[in-house]
Amino acid sequence: MVSEDKVSALRLGLFRLARLLRRQNLDLSFSQTEFNILGLLGRRKNLLPSEIAQEEKISAQAISQNLNTMERAGLISRQTDPGDRRKTVISLSKTGLEILDKVKHERDIWLLRAMEQKLTAEEREQLLAVAPLLHKLTTEE
Repeated sequence: MVSEDKVSALRLGLFRLARLLRRQNLDLSFSQTEFNILGLLGRRKNLLPSEIAQEEKISAQAISQNLNTMERAGLISRQTDPGDRRKTVISLSKTGLEILDKVKHERDIWLLRAMEQKLTAEEREQLLAVAPLLHKLTTEE
């Protein structure tokens, strides 16, 4: 049986790692929510504003403000849904995709360097072996 102390230690380690990863791109000129939306669109490609709001757990008004800011910055594009002309589909622009790829690459490089500096080869392999389990925990597939 897994103890609550071990689960708590895991949660704390994941939280600290996520916070350190988020800090790697402090020069970004948009909010964490806007970056989360970029990431979501990078994974899911085309979404309705209501789907983004539901996924990010924010209000329709807040998502509208975020999307307007992101569109002005050239990060997203809006197209009329061909299946229902009353709806607008949101997708990443070329600029948005380039920024998302750059941020992910910088974070990957930071994580790789941190692993090389702080972990043995065996510890790195153990940590990498956990990736599929974390994916399973964090997706609804």
